[in-house]
Amino acid sequence: MTRPQKSEQRRHPRVAKRLAITLGTPGLTFEAATHNISSSGLYCDVPAAIPLMTKVDVTLLLPTNSAPSRSYRQIRCGGVVVRHDTVPAQRGGALRHRLAIFFTRMQPRDRHNLTQFVEHQLGASPP
Repeated sequence: MTRPQKSEQRRHPRVAKRLAITLGTPGLTFEAATHNISSSGLYCDVPAAIPLMTKVDVTLLLPTNSAPSRSYRQIRCGGVVVRHDTVPAQRGGALRHRLAIFFTRMQPRDRHNLTQFVEHQLGASPP
């Protein structure tokens, strides 16, 4: 007997996409890249631990068209850390931290642009 496949249970579907981001908390700012993103949040690697429920400022660069003349739209928003996983160091590298960040404030136009981007990426993905 085969099991039915689980369908996406999230209210806002996510897409596996690496986007450049900057995260900031009081006294700490660093560059990172997303593993995946949705219109309600993102998942990324960061070099330092950030406690759960910490408010963060997020700046991300959203591609606006396809290569070769790629341009980007900058989106600034606020979020909160809702998940933290520690990733073991590999080959002498530094310990990494994976964060899930839920967006708590974003301009309506930016949210619309992010939603359009995610939907476009999902439509362009192979089945």
